Amino acid sequence: MGTDLSDIYLDCLLDVLAATLVVWRFYGSTSTHSDFKENVACICLGILFCLSSIGIMAKSTHDLAVHHIPQQLMYVFILAGVGGVMNSVLGCVKYMLGKRMKSQSLILEAINTSLSAILAMMLAVSDILYFYHPSAWTIDPITSIVVAVILFVGGLKVLCRRKHNPETTPLLVGVAV
Repeated sequence: MGTDLSDIYLDCLLDVLAATLVVWRFYGSTSTHSDFKENVACICLGILFCLSSIGIMAKSTHDLAVHHIPQQLMYVFILAGVGGVMNSVLGCVKYMLGKRMKSQSLILEAINTSLSAILAMMLAVSDILYFYHPSAWTIDPITSIVVAVILFVGGLKVLCRRKHNPETTPLLVGVAV
């Protein structure tokens, strides 16, 4: 929130990496379904979710601990509002495509995009609330912590449910893809 845009930057980085994994999953395939690429993409997304949730949790906890009170900036509010709306639409489209194509990695990307929409919307809401009630500065870090926990649990769930077979998941045995 405020002048510290690292949350937005981290969220954008996560979105770019997750989208790149999903594009890689479908790139070069003659058919839309490849068990090998689906497994690798899901495992990488699970790891990415866990790592990013740790970063979000650390940043939000730090903001709460040091009482990092945001500075009001109109462009952050506009950026968060537009980002929230766009991510909501993209999340729905990705989810429908993932269901239609029977792609768990695309559904995971839809969940990631939807969580980004929640974070962006809460950033906009907390900016408005903070303007009227300065004691409401904690809403954004607390929401970020909740989203980070959801992301971490979701990442662990994905990692636990994937097939841990060296033939389909070479990343787990140290072989580069």
